[in-house]
Amino acid sequence: MVDPERPPVWRTHLEATDGEIDARYHSNVRHELVALISEPPRIVIDIGCAGGATGARIKQLHPAACVIGLETHVGAAKAASKVLDRVIVDSIETAKLGEHGVAVGSVDAVIAGDVLEHMVNPWRVLDRLRPFISPRGTVIASVPNARNFALLGDLVDDGEWRYDSSGLLDITHLRFFTVKSLRRLFEETGYQVTGIGFNFDPRLTGLLEQATSVEIPNLQNGRFMIQGLRPGELEELCAWQILAVAKPQ
Repeated sequence: MVDPERPPVWRTHLEATDGEIDARYHSNVRHELVALISEPPRIVIDIGCAGGATGARIKQLHPAACVIGLETHVGAAKAASKVLDRVIVDSIETAKLGEHGVAVGSVDAVIAGDVLEHMVNPWRVLDRLRPFISPRGTVIASVPNARNFALLGDLVDDGEWRYDSSGLLDITHLRFFTVKSLRRLFEETGYQVTGIGFNFDPRLTGLLEQATSVEIPNLQNGRFMIQGLRPGELEELCAWQILAVAKPQ
């Protein structure tokens, strides 16, 4: 049922102008992604750097690092330019890094925090990025988890793929990933996934805590049930985001 008092999300988020942005967008540090940088980097590219908070944290921990942000939102890019070494106001899907002075084989870390799902062609982006990554470099990514148990249960019970202004069904998402499909994305573009982790859904942490003390063979959410859980499967089902580290092969 459409709420006449509330404009539909496609009007408010697909047709929004490049105006003011939420302060949280500027200041959100992705600590869990920063922690996956295994050694001090020389050059870091932060795709969708927002207001530069994550890149600034990288520079705080690694003062010698040069952090280059890419950001399409002009207001966010302006904020990021105050704390990062350089900001390219462009999409990674269209930006030509070489023309912006990024040398082949020079990038030690690429941060892709919740951006791959917004891309028309993330396969092409990763393929084009690969030559710029150094022999010790990595891509550190996070994506929303399309195999989230609560999401699957809602889909079965309500019969609706309900887009929203944020979250797992953010209306600006173009691609949807599970652990398997994220691995395939990297493998098909010439990378080896060296690590997988999760940010867990607060709605499902009780399931994880229960699993530490008793075996859970089946999960049920309304009319939706998964039977015969395999080892390690519960973590993915309870995850809000999937974290991945990949290196060029």
